[in-house]
Amino acid sequence: MMMKKIFLSLLAIGFAFNLYAQEPNDFEDSDVIIKDTVHYQLKFLAGDEIIYRVESHDSITFDFDDALIRDRYERFKIVCDSVDNKGLFYLTVAFTDYIAAESKGDIQGVKRDYSPWSGRKVCLIIDSVGKRHRAYNPNTSEAVMSSGGAFQPFLLFPFLETDKAVNESWLVKSVDTLVENGFPSAILEHSNLMRAEVDIDTLGYDCSQFRFVKTASGEVDVPMQEQMIITKATINSGGRMLISKDLLLPIHFFQSIEQKLRVYFSETDVKTGKHFINANFILESHNRKK
Repeated sequence: MMMKKIFLSLLAIGFAFNLYAQEPNDFEDSDVIIKDTVHYQLKFLAGDEIIYRVESHDSITFDFDDALIRDRYERFKIVCDSVDNKGLFYLTVAFTDYIAAESKGDIQGVKRDYSPWSGRKVCLIIDSVGKRHRAYNPNTSEAVMSSGGAFQPFLLFPFLETDKAVNESWLVKSVDTLVENGFPSAILEHSNLMRAEVDIDTLGYDCSQFRFVKTASGEVDVPMQEQMIITKATINSGGRMLISKDLLLPIHFFQSIEQKLRVYFSETDVKTGKHFINANFILESHNRKK
């Protein structure tokens, strides 16, 4: 029983505010097609150090127990180690500076300032449209999960297209290893319906933007005390990405997620739960070598 409680606490926790995820018919709410073209592209230079402020609110329940509510505040740091002759970006990323407040039932406002995932560096190799060419965790000595769980929103995801007309939609399918969310890492198979939107000035940047709805299924297998614990997730979510037209970096990323979880301790011992997350990534600082 204790092992189960420890494992379930690793899965991430949260806050079920109003979900932002759009329904698919939101992409059909305009009869007017604006012919203006928007451009989407990422660009990192060797030596870049980029920090995002991450504010997340999430809620998790298992087997009708009281919801565990968590408001958490982190930073997400990206360092570009190099760029190869094919234009692939070699990135090291990590969550840092963890602060959280937790409540469950009669226990309210418990403060936390430590997460075992903070400072754990992982490596990504991506291209200018977010496609992952490799993702790996250089530290495989112990199983550790992020505070938001194996399937929490991830900033660097594939959008695959560069030039789109405003209001134009496109579909992106991908299978990705979410190394930035824990080790062992979850495998996520996801389909994203994207929609291009008009350029916008926000947070001091001129940005291109798109919104999306996502459906996904994922799995993560975690060995614990000579036992393999398997977690499977069915995910519905939606959000919005804003990319600076000058820096070609994400300026703001919002995503809300509803996860339906099944945790298999054995073939007959299965726990079911739900996990809601609202997450905001906001560019805080950017240091680029001239």
